[in-house]
Amino acid sequence: MLIDWIKDYLEYEADFLSLDLKFGDNLFVNFYPDNPDDILSILDNGGFPPRLYVPVREKIIEFKFRTNTLQKGYEIGEELIQLFHDKENYYLNGKRILHSYARTDSTYLYKDKNERHEFSFEVVFLIEK
Repeated sequence: MLIDWIKDYLEYEADFLSLDLKFGDNLFVNFYPDNPDDILSILDNGGFPPRLYVPVREKIIEFKFRTNTLQKGYEIGEELIQLFHDKENYYLNGKRILHSYARTDSTYLYKDKNERHEFSFEVVFLIEK
């Protein structure tokens, strides 16, 4: 599944991110817990209807994250967008991604009840079937 490929990529290969990601500690899939303070969750937002005559799928993945400082949140958003926006012809877990692009920019959502800053954005992945 695409969401698991992204999780593995972020946990094992994207060493330059501001967050040191570890699945179950601060990296989650389709789950957004209240703790810890600094987290990234990858959410499956479905996608576009399958194409009838072309063997591709378009999936939408939301990246939702939270940090204690506003500046760190903006940095994480920029790093994640640079990873996936306007990229072509690459592989995640051996599966070919024809194109990926940010559907939204990294967006500040709000400060939660614990004074942490919440952000979100979506990326569309065009996947070869």
